[in-house]
Amino acid sequence: MKTITIRDEVYNFLKEVKRPKESFSDVIIRLLKNKNIDNLSYFGVLKDSQILDEIESITIEIRESARERI
Repeated sequence: MKTITIRDEVYNFLKEVKRPKESFSDVIIRLLKNKNIDNLSYFGVLKDSQILDEIESITIEIRESARERI
C-alpha cells in the first residue's frame, strides 16, 4: 500500500468515474488500460455534425486575425 498526493481536480474526476464497489486503485487501473483505445474507431464520428462547420468558421477567423497582426 502506498500513499500518493493528487490535485483536488484529479480526485474529483476519479470520484466521478468510480463505479459502485470499485476502489480508487481499480479506477486508475481501468483508466490506464483504456488508454490504448484505437483512435481510428472515432474517425469520421463528427462528419455530419454542425460542430465541424463551427470549428471551420472559427479556424478561418483565427487565421485571418493572425495574418492581420503580421
